[in-house]
Amino acid sequence: MKVRKITVLATIILWAFSCKKKDLIAPTGISINPSSLMSYVGAKDTLKAVLSPANASSGITWSSGNPAIASVDRSGVVTCVATGTTTITAKTGNDLTASCTITITKWATYPYNLYEPSGMAIDGTGNKWITTFGEGVWQFDGTNWTNYKSANSGLAFDNVWGMAIDAQGNKWFVTEGEGISKFDGANWTTYNSENSDLASNYVITMAIDAQGNKWFSTIAGVSQFDGVHWTNYTATSGGLVDSAGIYSIAIDAQGNKWFGTDEAGVSEFDGTHWTTYNTSNSGLVSNDISFGAIAIDAQGNKWFGTNEGVSEFNGTGWTTYNTSNSGLAGNSVSPVVIDAQGNKWFGNGNGVSEFDGTHWTTYNMSNSRLASNIVNILAVDAQGNVWFCTQYGLSELYAE
Repeated sequence: MKVRKITVLATIILWAFSCKKKDLIAPTGISINPSSLMSYVGAKDTLKAVLSPANASSGITWSSGNPAIASVDRSGVVTCVATGTTTITAKTGNDLTASCTITITKWATYPYNLYEPSGMAIDGTGNKWITTFGEGVWQFDGTNWTNYKSANSGLAFDNVWGMAIDAQGNKWFVTEGEGISKFDGANWTTYNSENSDLASNYVITMAIDAQGNKWFSTIAGVSQFDGVHWTNYTATSGGLVDSAGIYSIAIDAQGNKWFGTDEAGVSEFDGTHWTTYNTSNSGLVSNDISFGAIAIDAQGNKWFGTNEGVSEFNGTGWTTYNTSNSGLAGNSVSPVVIDAQGNKWFGNGNGVSEFDGTHWTTYNMSNSRLASNIVNILAVDAQGNVWFCTQYGLSELYAE
């Protein structure tokens, strides 16, 4: 009697299992969400296998093409191990497969509260110098932060718009209302309209040419300083398109100066002649050139960041890049920088977009270690590492 009960129970179990097995629906397709992934060393990201039909059932096996770059566990959780690109594959019980390409970058973040950073330059020993609008100048040596203000140094004013470093290692800081401060590492020198021929004490930005001449934009025009003499250029005395609103200066390999304004387009100066480019006479996408948003590549192409996207000028033709025809993450672009490999980097309020001439990549807080999606300043060091200056500190993307 006992044996019969056991036999009946076993029959019931087998029948139930058989019914359950018949109810399983084999998948006819599989995909991975997302199908590609940008991440960074140390991150963990979860991939999801999506079966079709939606009610299909199957055990999923996960594998990595190179576990030394990225490993994956049985639940689809990816651990980012090293820089590089590899493929994560999901496989069903009936041998259907799907893959996700994952690209991993390496970052370092140096948190620090920087009040309204406005400019950055890197000196010959790798120190980062960051100007701010209200807290003077910060120096970062990779470990320690040092603050220079008008109260503890010879800095003329704490509202500093930007800076540049000359061939001798002198740091030049342009201020709002108090002229220019030069720092040689020990001594400070101030140039203003009272002790020099600087056009105005309200200085916005600067650049240094191959001969060591300093070019300063002020609210009263452009001042050139050769170390002894000053020369001023204005809209009324020359071909400068606008005297007051020059927010970006770049100098090309031929020594031509390019001045970007906030509402009147671009002025080019070859030392004798002036040429103006704007939306009415060229392919410039907007007359509003953003702060620190002119860069020139090794081929001599000029790249202008504006409030309506990026304009590239090759000397004869113009190309516009915006969110509708490219991978640019935002149309309001500032700053712009070009690295040694010719990659263009555009800050846009949604992070930073990189363009290698063919492909676009956007880095933001979700796929990188950017301290903030609002990047005030970009710079590239001697090793090719890209530095992103935000209000919440510095982020460094290591060169591959």
